[in-house]
Parts: sequence; C-alpha cells; structure tokens
Amino acid sequence: MDGAVGIRKISTICSISRMEDFDLSRLREKPRLKIERQRSFDERSLSELSIGGRSGFNKSARNSFEPQPMVADAWESLRKSQVYYKGQPVGTVAAVDNQAEEVLNYDQVFVRDFVPSALAFLMNGEPEIVKNFLLKTLHLQGWEKRIDRFKLGEGVMPASFKVLHDAAKKTDTLMADFGESAIGRVAPVDSGFWWIILLRAYTKSTGDLTLAESDACQKGIKLILTLCLSEGFDTFPTLLCADGCCMIDRRMGVYGYPIEIQALFFMALRCA
Repeated sequence: MDGAVGIRKISTICSISRMEDFDLSRLREKPRLKIERQRSFDERSLSELSIGGRSGFNKSARNSFEPQPMVADAWESLRKSQVYYKGQPVGTVAAVDNQAEEVLNYDQVFVRDFVPSALAFLMNGEPEIVKNFLLKTLHLQGWEKRIDRFKLGEGVMPASFKVLHDAAKKTDTLMADFGESAIGRVAPVDSGFWWIILLRAYTKSTGDLTLAESDACQKGIKLILTLCLSEGFDTFPTLLCADGCCMIDRRMGVYGYPIEIQALFFMALRCA
C-alpha cells in the first residue's frame, strides 16, 4: 500500500523441503521442564482456599459483603426469598416477581434452583439452611410418588416443594411436586443428582460427616443409585430424548442424549 511505513511482506508458507532441513534430533538435547503437580480442588479443603491470608467469605457475620452495594443488594434479595418451615429456613423460592399476576410454580423451592443459593450460603458460613433443605427433601423422597396414574420409583426426589402456612391453626404443611407441574410432565430425575452433589458440597464445606453418613442419607443415596443404575434407565425421558421431545425449552428436532444431563449424571456418581 502506498504511503505505508514499516510494513514488510512476510511469507507464512513453509515448504516441506525446508521442514526436512530442520534437525528434529536437536529437540532431544533440551532439558525437560520439571512441573510440580498441583492438588485438585477436590483434594483441598475449603479452609485452604484463602485470599490474602484470609478467607474470601466472612463466616461469622451474616452480611459479609456489605461494602459492595451490588452484592449487598443480592444478599438482601436472597434473604427475602427464604422459605421457612416451623421457624427453620429450608430453602429459597425459585423466583420473586412482585409484578407478576400469575406466579405458576415459581413460588416453590426447586431442588435444582436452590443449589446456587445453597453454595452462596455455604461460602458465607451459613450451612444451617442447606442442612435443613437436604433433610426436608430426603423426607419427601420417602413419600408415595405418582404422576397421573403412574407410580414413580422410590429413589425419585421431588422437583420442588411448597410450605403452606395455616395462621389459624398455626401449622406448616409441606407439599411436594414430583413432576405434575413440570414442563412436559416428566419426573424430575435431575433432582436426585443435584441432591447428591449438594450433599457432597455441604460435607466438604463444613467438614461435617455425620449427615452424609447417617442411616437416612445413606438410604437416600442408595435409592437414587438403585434407580439410575437400573436396566432401562437410559430411556428415561430426560436422558434419552425422542425426536421433538426434550426436558427443557429448545428447538424441535432434538434426538439423543442431552450433554448437560449426562454431565450431571457423571458428577452425581462421582460425588456419591
């Protein structure tokens, strides 16, 4: 180009003959790099992960992020979404929209949707709500589960649950949803996976082994594994999607095994 200064034409083509002139044997003379193996995240306890010598999360104060207005607002919204059962926090609702005329089932505590909230509570040193959630969903697993006239397997966890408060009788009642209100009306196979993963996260974060090793949790894990490792489980609607059918909103013409469910399945097996 006319007027261009300092621009040179450089050939980026390397011929085979020039490649053959290069003596590859000289590469053997270079010393090998010594690479120190770093432990994986799973091998380290959360207490070892520190920022500037101190934990990045305040485990004593409830609002540890108040200096950051955006994060403080997020924590305030998260706390407003908490659901209580007999005075104890047991989860957070899936969504809070005061402008919506119809909330559908988003005013319930979803197993899947609570997981990111649970991780935030664990990192902020508030494991009580996570433990209560794990125990309540475990209790609901033992219920007789039906969709229409079909009886579900013992290991199926609820997709979500709701707490009904009776101010007159001063009682709280749990209502579980095992897929009746879900898109496509399919049983929530992913809930069991998420439950196992969250139980693992709780154990690693708190160091409390008594919950995971309790008879109730061991039975819950066994029921989930018995279900997902049984013959024919791969034809479950959320694992094998027939043409034009899938568990989440997406384009039509889908067929095969959704990668996100397979990854979740694999992670749950590792955690179990």
